[in-house]
Amino acid sequence: EVFHNTVADNGSEEGVGIQMRTLSAESALHNNVIVGHGTAISGTSQASWDANGFYDNDAAYGPGLSGGSHDVYGDPDFVNRGGGDYHIGPRSAMADRGRDVGVGVDIDGDTRPAPAGTRPDLGADEVSQRLVFLPLVLRDG
Repeated sequence: EVFHNTVADNGSEEGVGIQMRTLSAESALHNNVIVGHGTAISGTSQASWDANGFYDNDAAYGPGLSGGSHDVYGDPDFVNRGGGDYHIGPRSAMADRGRDVGVGVDIDGDTRPAPAGTRPDLGADEVSQRLVFLPLVLRDG
């Protein structure tokens, strides 16, 4: 099981983010963010995958592989990509887009999902989504 990882900028835009080889049908790849590669996911496998996030890759999947029905394509809004800080920001396309795969904390030990009742974020980091409740004012007449 490969769940909630952030794989970014691994040395070359021509490389592969995740190379799958000889995995069984029970293998799963979900809720990952893959950024800055030639091909994000490549290889031959019987694994299942879905709800992975892609950005700044030449191709999301290598030849012979098809995407998951809940995959996300968009800017992860990293805090400081150039400086190696891959925490996602509040405007991230990866926020609130994951599947519940039983992972209750993120890379920093923060509760996942945040707040409770939402969907988990894609990748290693869970950005705190704040719910704001505004008072309702009714005008009479």
